[in-house]
Amino acid sequence: MKNSSMIKLRSLFAALSVALLLAASDARAAFTYSVSPATITTTFGTGSTSTYTVSAAFPTPTTSSVLAGPQIINLVQTTQFTTRTPPATDTTSFPISLVVTINNTTDGSGSFTVAGTIGVQRSDTGGGVSSFTLTSILPTSLTLGGFTYTLAAPTYTAPTINATTANGGISISITETSVPGVPEPASLVMMGTSALALGGLAVIRRRRQS
Repeated sequence: MKNSSMIKLRSLFAALSVALLLAASDARAAFTYSVSPATITTTFGTGSTSTYTVSAAFPTPTTSSVLAGPQIINLVQTTQFTTRTPPATDTTSFPISLVVTINNTTDGSGSFTVAGTIGVQRSDTGGGVSSFTLTSILPTSLTLGGFTYTLAAPTYTAPTINATTANGGISISITETSVPGVPEPASLVMMGTSALALGGLAVIRRRRQS
């Protein structure tokens, strides 16, 4: 009887361990994101000799693959074309406003607006120089169900002049954290399996005493 009880107890704790491992894999919410507008194009220079294009990495209604936890996500890809020959060059600056929609697969969706300025300091067939200056990210955080999302630290890569494919872009860090007081799926599973284990122990003790 004692051996049988011990076997049952070991099986119970083995099941608990497996459940906790499975729960740990679900400690972060699954989410996708999309960016709009799909395209922003600016033509500049005397005779409209230069063009700078911003293309959303995942334009709505297209969405990213399913992600979870902290990520570096791509917002846009950029290209720069010109027919201007040096030593002459074209310059410009223009504002961009990107709406980044986060879709938590269980708790709905919400949006950030990332605003800034693209500055082109050089645009001619000899090369291109450009930069991105962040103006704001609003709201500062976004809560969906049991998780809060924040965007920060955008990174700009300047496009190569007259490249046949987009090789510049803007990426940004997204951080996903649990909301205090809202149990994560892992915590709920842990509480449930712990209660099951305690119940099993009580049953085994009663049988041994009888």
